[in-house]
Amino acid sequence: MILYFFIFFLLLSGALLEIISNNKKFSQSTFTFFIFCFFILSFIRWETGTDWTPYYDVFKSIEIPWETLTDYLHGFEPGFMILYNIAKSISDSYTIMLLTEAIILYFCIYYFIKAHSFYPILSLLIYYSMSFAGIFFVRQNIAMAILLCSLKYIYEKKIIPFILIVIIAASIHRTAIIFLIAYPFFYKFYKLKSIILVTLLASIIGITLGKLMLTFLGELGLGIISAKVNAYLDAGTDDNATTFSTTGVLIRGLINRAFLIIVYLSILNNERKNNVILNGLINLNILGIILYVILTPIAFSLGRITAYFDILQIFIIPYLFINSSLKTKCNLLFLLSLYLGLRLYTAIAAFPEEYIPYKTFLEY
Repeated sequence: MILYFFIFFLLLSGALLEIISNNKKFSQSTFTFFIFCFFILSFIRWETGTDWTPYYDVFKSIEIPWETLTDYLHGFEPGFMILYNIAKSISDSYTIMLLTEAIILYFCIYYFIKAHSFYPILSLLIYYSMSFAGIFFVRQNIAMAILLCSLKYIYEKKIIPFILIVIIAASIHRTAIIFLIAYPFFYKFYKLKSIILVTLLASIIGITLGKLMLTFLGELGLGIISAKVNAYLDAGTDDNATTFSTTGVLIRGLINRAFLIIVYLSILNNERKNNVILNGLINLNILGIILYVILTPIAFSLGRITAYFDILQIFIIPYLFINSSLKTKCNLLFLLSLYLGLRLYTAIAAFPEEYIPYKTFLEY
């Protein structure tokens, strides 16, 4: 755990210097350095991170690349299996496979954060606390990174390239197709009262009617739907939420998401009226909450779909610092560091055997 918090405090120190100095050169160069480090850590790892075994086994099961490709889908998407076959054509080494995936993931992350975040190091700190900055990526992380590039075309109102990128991401993890609904919601402006009302209503429906929906499906003989959805999404996922009850997962996730939304709307509500991009990002983050509380009770693994909307926090949170005084910036960063640190600790402590110790292929 020391390694992970050492990285956390390095990022936190970099973010502090970034928001205090407003030195773009320092910000970009330090951000690039951290991205490079995460890139290296992501593919030199060995037997570290969740779901190592199923992905490794699938890769090793491909004896002859490209022959009868469909026989090797193993429940995974064709785009993802194409990546496996490309890597297998190069080498039988699983490290080469991880390298291939890491190139795609970090290219997308680097490109979009560098181009669209006011404070790239701060964004990377948030991303790290949310998902180890992709070090232990699975296919959903790759799809998520690809989807970030689709935001460029939402900003530019170019629907065709937006749809194409979403389809590419869905070929890696089919749940990414949900992001198609982002386009019509992005440029809407919703009043604060409407946001609060709809979010509360969705939460009530999710918490109180979730079990009733499952009972109803069971009486119709459709309970297998929920089971199959969970089974599919649990195949090579980085979220072991199956350890907890559905209600527990729902409440934990709701509290975590609601906390940030309250902060956004209390501080940035006026600014979003004059900032189309900020308003759109907040819209999508709120949409993610609504989907989360509605879908999780049906099949708790469906809650992971909202990760595509949750990641937008890495662009929203830096807005809190832009027009703040130096004192306010420091206070905000202090409070944010407590929240992010707790999030990181919870992720590690829940499954320490998956992350501790961090091992590399050099040890084998």
